Amino acid sequence: MEETDLVPSKESTLRSCTGVELHSYYWYPKDNSTPRAAVFLSHGFGEYLLTYGRVTRALLDHNYLVFGHDHAGFGRSGGKRAHIDSIDQYCRDVECHVSCVKSKLRNMPMFIIGHSMGGVIAVSTGLQFPSLFDGVILLSPGLAIDKKFNNSTMRFLGRTMAKIAPGAGLIQLKAAAITSDPDIIAKYVDDPLIYKGRLKAGWLNAFRRGVDDVNRKMKKVNWPFLCIQAGNDPWIPAAEIKRIMELAASPDKKIVVSLSSSVSSIINHKTVNGKTN
Repeated sequence: MEETDLVPSKESTLRSCTGVELHSYYWYPKDNSTPRAAVFLSHGFGEYLLTYGRVTRALLDHNYLVFGHDHAGFGRSGGKRAHIDSIDQYCRDVECHVSCVKSKLRNMPMFIIGHSMGGVIAVSTGLQFPSLFDGVILLSPGLAIDKKFNNSTMRFLGRTMAKIAPGAGLIQLKAAAITSDPDIIAKYVDDPLIYKGRLKAGWLNAFRRGVDDVNRKMKKVNWPFLCIQAGNDPWIPAAEIKRIMELAASPDKKIVVSLSSSVSSIINHKTVNGKTN
């Protein structure tokens, strides 16, 4: 959850693979200069793309074209709130959007930045469409879930509830687990576009299936990637993320654990001089 005053150069709608209207955003470099590359932003659970103002601004300052959409069920996009039947729905939406943009950019390099849920979407999309991106950047990707939320009892409960009551709320996310910045926490609480309800049984079960599938296929990852993981994340265990990412066959990979970060959204973590890490 970040500054949301960075006005997009363009906003439009894109029809998803399931017929849902996705709200999309585009930011172009200043002075209409030719971008170094294009970057798709894939946001985390409950968020929407405008909450990534800091990372967007940093990319624009370095002459990148930035774009993306609110995933189905979040932000300004249509669809049942915080619900998905399969993570593949998110991935097909990303592939459709990125392919559309790539067709207009000739041979410009294409990257994806994915945070938390968005990181899982990024890896899964890269596995399904290995030539789609020239590189992948992962910020605390949700490829592992802390055992207190992902033990055998919770998994059984999730599978059972997903069948009989997929809309039932199971786990409540707290703003303090997303950012350490009190101003951003206040904005998070007041922002009506941020989903602040519980993780639903149906969504959680679909997400876990997606994570399990990605973990089984990590050895097939052969594209370049950078993974930056918060060292003291209450939801995503750093040691497990490091183990999973090291399974990748890619010869061009870098895994960084930010020990000073104690919250999930490391893109919101500030240094003492107020600048974003």
